[in-house]
Amino acid sequence: MTSKTFLLTGEDDYSITRALEDFKNSLEAGDLLDANYTFVDAETIKPQDLELIVSATPFLAPKRLVVVVNLFERFEKQPRRAKKRNKKSRNVDEDIVSFARIIENKPGSTELVVVAGTLSGGNSLLEILDKNIENRAYPLLAGAKLTEWIARLVHSKGGVITPDAAQMLSRQIGSDLWTMCNEIEKLVLYTDGDKITSETINRMVSITPEANIFHMIDAVVAGRSSVAELELEKLLSNGISPSQVINMLARQIRMIAISQDMLTSGFKDSDIRKRLGIKHDFVMQKILQKTRVFNLHAIYSFYLQLVKAEMDIKTGRLEPDLALSVLVEKIAKLN
Repeated sequence: MTSKTFLLTGEDDYSITRALEDFKNSLEAGDLLDANYTFVDAETIKPQDLELIVSATPFLAPKRLVVVVNLFERFEKQPRRAKKRNKKSRNVDEDIVSFARIIENKPGSTELVVVAGTLSGGNSLLEILDKNIENRAYPLLAGAKLTEWIARLVHSKGGVITPDAAQMLSRQIGSDLWTMCNEIEKLVLYTDGDKITSETINRMVSITPEANIFHMIDAVVAGRSSVAELELEKLLSNGISPSQVINMLARQIRMIAISQDMLTSGFKDSDIRKRLGIKHDFVMQKILQKTRVFNLHAIYSFYLQLVKAEMDIKTGRLEPDLALSVLVEKIAKLN
């Protein structure tokens, strides 16, 4: 007997990570959780290898959980080219059919969850599966949905927040729910049963949240220069100094460089996670995805641009804001 497969999509990695934790807890495996949980990076996996993992029998438990990433991304439709189909394209078609069969025929004792980030409207594997998979979307929260989420989280932690304060928190931190959760915990502890007000936010929450820095870094790494420029404007208007932004960019590219070097040297994902201090599966996967965006030449070029921007600022050749704007534009084009 087969059971439903779940597809988690969207950019809200906090909510996706929480959803994965819920799937783990639903196993009720206790001390046997590690023996009944498998995380699979399917970027290059062969169908027969995934089938072995999915069809494995639970160990002293009614069910086991298999979480798969980088599977559906392999079958995003590419623009049509005016040339004949080759052997590689035929192999891709065969893989699509094979993976669809594995997902459709998995045993009922396997809870299969696939994390796919953001997919286009034309994903070949998703089209075949259609109703045989439950798609749960986790877009970044914003506006009223974000303020409602803030109010619910505060309430769940035993606190109370005014609508104005929730909106202010939303504006200052944005859609980074990891940072939001940390700030809310701090606020609830500080108020100790009293209402969290706008005055509390002004006193306790930095007006220069790291969340917006990471939004800009993500946009830069993805090559979205216009989005990166907008995020940069937010940062500078909120008082973050250009040197802070440069330091954060340097940290991000350093993590990418370390990850790439360790992958090339044959280290496992778990070794890289330990070296970088990353706790969550999905966050680790995002780092690995960024690692694959840049080759060594791009990483070297990224560092050169960082150094040049610092020198332009220190020597007074360019105003700090302008130097940073030029930096963001140049490194976004490296992708």
